[in-house]
Amino acid sequence: MDKGYHDGETIDECSRHGLTTLIAIPATARSGDIPTAEYYNDKFTYDKKTDSYQCPTGQTLTTNGNIYNIRGSKGHPMVKQYKTGACKACANRSKCTSSARGQGRLIQRSVYQESVDINNQRVRQEKEKYRRRQEMSEHPFGVVKRQWGYDHVLVKGISKVDAEANLIFLCYNLRRVINILGINELVKRLQKISLFFAKQAQKTFLIWISKFMGPEIEIENWIVIKSCKYLKSLNLIFNY
Repeated sequence: MDKGYHDGETIDECSRHGLTTLIAIPATARSGDIPTAEYYNDKFTYDKKTDSYQCPTGQTLTTNGNIYNIRGSKGHPMVKQYKTGACKACANRSKCTSSARGQGRLIQRSVYQESVDINNQRVRQEKEKYRRRQEMSEHPFGVVKRQWGYDHVLVKGISKVDAEANLIFLCYNLRRVINILGINELVKRLQKISLFFAKQAQKTFLIWISKFMGPEIEIENWIVIKSCKYLKSLNLIFNY
């Protein structure tokens, strides 16, 4: 799935429902409070057993267990906070944080982080599968939005928008089939499909009407004649 769906709550819900996610990892936002790269959040090691973090200098950051609702944090609003009093006397404090002297370094961990980490690990291990996903899903939207100019819809309401989107992608699918098979091959296949369904409809109709009107030969012959005319008209349409 697209990076826009990479939020902890969505990934965790999918996991709880038995769905395996493969959602691209967005670029990590870097806080201006962290002066040097060696002290970015990903350099802090999480210990699941003790529910604590270890910083690059070996100090342990612990949590009080409370969960905080961070407003404006898309996908990761519910977090636990980790910190240590060792920051006050740390010789590397200026490299790790630019926060006020009394506060020290603060790590925030989403309550959904475990599910997020599993998804991220899966993405790293299955790069080929995700590349295939890009080939299949990015092309239609790129063509429709960039080449054809359908970057917005003209109607309102779910049902109307759904209908408009279906028409657009019906055109896209037909265009793709023509590019792959060619018009002549497409017409041949449509002929086979239409004749098949017409014959199936004829059989079903004969069975249905015989229950009400009996198997009189005149009625059956009339139906067959009408069906043959219908099949012939289909051939004329597709041979046009």
